[in-house]
Amino acid sequence: MIALSVTWTEALSPVRIVSVGKSVILNGGFEAGTLDPWVPEPSAYVDYATITVDAYEGNYCLALGPTRMAHGAPWVGVYQDITPVSAPFALTYALKKVSPATLERAGAGPITFKFTGLLGEMIAFTAYRGDTAVGSGTMTKDWNLIEIKARPADFDLIVNGTKIATVSEGLTLGRVELWTATDEYIGGSFLFDSVSLIEEKDYIVNGGFEAGTLDPWRPVPSAYVDYVKLVHDGYEGSYCLECGPTRAAHGATWCGAEQDFNERINTVNLSLAFQKVDATIKDIAGISVYGVIGGRFGESIGLQLWAQGDGTVDVYMDSLLAPKIPLKSGWNTLRLVIDSASYWHLWINDVFIGSTVRTYGLYDGLRLWTAHAEYVGGSWRFDAVSLTK
Repeated sequence: MIALSVTWTEALSPVRIVSVGKSVILNGGFEAGTLDPWVPEPSAYVDYATITVDAYEGNYCLALGPTRMAHGAPWVGVYQDITPVSAPFALTYALKKVSPATLERAGAGPITFKFTGLLGEMIAFTAYRGDTAVGSGTMTKDWNLIEIKARPADFDLIVNGTKIATVSEGLTLGRVELWTATDEYIGGSFLFDSVSLIEEKDYIVNGGFEAGTLDPWRPVPSAYVDYVKLVHDGYEGSYCLECGPTRAAHGATWCGAEQDFNERINTVNLSLAFQKVDATIKDIAGISVYGVIGGRFGESIGLQLWAQGDGTVDVYMDSLLAPKIPLKSGWNTLRLVIDSASYWHLWINDVFIGSTVRTYGLYDGLRLWTAHAEYVGGSWRFDAVSLTK
């Protein structure tokens, strides 16, 4: 059985941010002008899978259909077998519905879209994982960008920059299929283009703390290692990291845990879960992506959440980025993207908070920490830490 989380339709970003790297899909843009190495299926309907010129990018794209219950193909598709890829990865493709008003299904990878007709100038759909509906939304009558962002325990479905659903299932793909089918006498056609599957190396080890130890995380500073520990009731699994409580005297003024990457990187896609243990205490949670110079800390780029004691935080990146952002009473999620132009983009609970430009560009490690804002501070918890380029 597939476990499903709550679904959203929150805008992920005002700009398009997609994965970079080498795709394991061959001829994903169909720029070879042929299907090869894609295999059409079923064999009786190979004439319904063709290359055409109405492309999303480049010169060519794939056309599938039209589908028909009789005197034609009730379903058509193409597939490509690959060496199995496990999360984290990003599967992206562009999709265009040629006949906006017809009712049929289309899909790629783990998600099927069932189109239910026009909604004004948009095309309404419901997204399915197997037989289970996971979310709904609309697409344009032109090209639409579909992204499936897979993490070890779940994956996001994103359509034109809007997250439609998070599905609590780990994915491994050994075959990528593009297809369409109809349940009516006559169905329509779809265009596919820019199919990409990129493996995303996770630079964080033991990000879920399920090893039952901190290793390879290092508690900092050395004087306050007792204030950095593993506790139960994690966001995912059994354990999570707890830092604190912090105190101006007779305790840790600040404490945290850090981990060096095994190589220097210049772009960051960080996701984690965090929880403030006592919402009434005013203190600070910090997330720093740092550089190591000559064995010592160089520039430490800090994102800080200043708890206001009323369930909200002021968000700082050098200066105030956004005031009074509400937190959930339990676990919250955070995503931080640093692009190649040194812009930082931040989301909390899948809501876009803002962007700022920084002057730094090489990163060697991650630190999660907390500090007191008053004489007595509280504790913060962190879990499900994942960082890719």
